[in-house]
Amino acid sequence: MAHTEGIQVIPIPGPCAAIAAFSVSGCHAPFTFFGFLTRKGRQRRNELDAIASSTYATIIYESPFRVVQTLADLEESIPDRKVLLAREATKVFEEYYTASISEAHVILS
Repeated sequence: MAHTEGIQVIPIPGPCAAIAAFSVSGCHAPFTFFGFLTRKGRQRRNELDAIASSTYATIIYESPFRVVQTLADLEESIPDRKVLLAREATKVFEEYYTASISEAHVILS
């Protein structure tokens, strides 16, 4: 409701970056947490397919060195899905960026 009213949501630091980022996303529960995806191969494709077919919000962790490729992979099947990119959650220089997967991929490329 805060997002709908234009109120900025700022997480309180805690032990879990995934929950801190989810709390500011504006998404509603339930969610699925994948952690770090497999780097390549059939298992990665299966994970990406599971994300694409899920009706739940999805939380993944990704290395800053692989985030562009992961967005490209997700863009193949769900280009218009909304994504929140969070960096340094609950730290002094935290950043949050919301866009479609396609928009985020273009901006970060």
